[in-house]
Amino acid sequence: MLARIAGTIYTEAVSHGVPHSLAQEMAQDYWIREMHPGAVVVTEGEARRHPQAREASKAGLG
Repeated sequence: MLARIAGTIYTEAVSHGVPHSLAQEMAQDYWIREMHPGAVVVTEGEARRHPQAREASKAGLG
């Protein structure tokens, strides 16, 4: 079911003029959020600016 929804996200985005690469990222983001709801992606810049992000990164959550 998740694959069908991710495919629909991609198809609908492309059909409404969203570039292929961005539509792919949108579908991928949905997939990741559904498969790993507790996952947090933290970049180095965010970790420096936000103490909570830094702690999540140290704990292996980001």
